[in-house]
Amino acid sequence: MPARSQPLSPLPERVGALRVSARHLVNATVAPVERSPAGAGGDVYGAVESPYGTRLLIGDVMGKGRALARTADNVLRAWRDLAACEARLEGIAVRLHSLVAHSDEPDRFVTATLLSVESDGSAQLVCCGHPPPVLLRDGAAVHAAVPAPAPPLGLLDLHSGWCAAQPVPATAWDCCCSTRTG
Repeated sequence: MPARSQPLSPLPERVGALRVSARHLVNATVAPVERSPAGAGGDVYGAVESPYGTRLLIGDVMGKGRALARTADNVLRAWRDLAACEARLEGIAVRLHSLVAHSDEPDRFVTATLLSVESDGSAQLVCCGHPPPVLLRDGAAVHAAVPAPAPPLGLLDLHSGWCAAQPVPATAWDCCCSTRTG
């Protein structure tokens, strides 16, 4: 059977100057997944306004069952707190990595893309193992350039425990969407 689109937990229609929405493609032949507070299965996403611009999180927790939903909830709650008080996206990613790496689920990791969009439309992007976002330009979808993505959260120690933010100029995009594989 073909995949069908399923709405995720509601996001506000607008966050700062951005219009936001989220959808999950569900393979109709796969058994239903336990929903996390953030979305379907291990999907983790959020959008908040902060003193540092509009912050976005797009991610996926590896695993199944109740532990997956618990990890997704913990990451989302920590991200919301950090998005409001941590100026650097790299700092948010490293702190989320520490949360995942030192959780009760030792084999857990989370792929994530973090964005911080300024009022002028410029942005910073940190990609930790998640497919890069798609930039919509003049109605055409183009993958954001992520020259050196870092490992997923929980596995950053494989990359010296750090990741780097990449600038996204205001002229590069009309809006941003997540890509999802699998």
